[in-house]
Amino acid sequence: MRTICLTAAAIVIAAPAAAMDCKAARGDVDKAICASPQAVAADEAMVAAYNALRGRMSPPEREALLVSQRAWIKRRGYSCEADKAGYAQCLTKETDQRRAFFDAMPEGGPGVASALQPVIVAKPGKPRDWEIDVELLRFVEPKTPGERTFNAQVAKMLKDIPTDRSEIERGQTFSHDVWMRVTWLSPRLISARIEGYGFSGGAHGNPTTVGLNIDTQSGRKLAFADAFDGAARAKLADGCLAKITPEKIKRGMDEPKGDELKQLRANIDETLSSLDTWNFSAGGATIVFEHYSIGSYAEGAYECEVPLARLRELAKKGFPLPE
Repeated sequence: MRTICLTAAAIVIAAPAAAMDCKAARGDVDKAICASPQAVAADEAMVAAYNALRGRMSPPEREALLVSQRAWIKRRGYSCEADKAGYAQCLTKETDQRRAFFDAMPEGGPGVASALQPVIVAKPGKPRDWEIDVELLRFVEPKTPGERTFNAQVAKMLKDIPTDRSEIERGQTFSHDVWMRVTWLSPRLISARIEGYGFSGGAHGNPTTVGLNIDTQSGRKLAFADAFDGAARAKLADGCLAKITPEKIKRGMDEPKGDELKQLRANIDETLSSLDTWNFSAGGATIVFEHYSIGSYAEGAYECEVPLARLRELAKKGFPLPE
């Protein structure tokens, strides 16, 4: 299998990556990893997967990989900062996810006969230009309708990579980042989580997270109505409200009451009613509430985890839940 990566012309190609030297650990991330045998093992496995992928690449492809890995190292641990008690465990999970991407493996599910491959488009940013970091997966030789639909969605994301620099002002650098994880892959369901960050002027950039859920057999993108009826939707909204309300307080917000609580419940209900906010995994499902959807930008995004057992209670018969 040849891994395809796209980038600008390579100038310098770095040597293969080496495992972390814990004797030289300085930053919080490195120290947390080195203090945990599980995190060290995950880091070593990731480095091995990186080098294996690099070994199958041409020089330009290796440069794309290097640019994307440098960007990942910079952002690694951002989502773990709020969980000081479980910091090392969170870093281990992030590193395992990175290893799975390099190995072109789904994070959960029995998989399918068709192999996946990484697709990387990456170039470092500079003034009056775009910083690009697009890391996707696609099927090498798609066989089912669902695999072909998935590849078509990936092709669209590649086509949407911006090239126009006419609106970039002097001293600015625009950003277009897209990172994919295949969280479940089976002969019945393809589920992916697609995170990103974009900056094209204004006060700040905008993080995004969307889900892609496809019926492997029919090739149809799944909708909320395929999975849940109105009664289940109400129960899901109530459950997420019960989880998100204390999280808002933890983040320094006042406890929502009265009309404010009703509006929060309505916003939660509206957001989760689109399956584009969902991704499925071995443990259940994650619903992502992006910036502004249920709070201010400063609050950040919220997530609501729905355990697999609860999904089985609420989902319509025949919906392809993780087994």
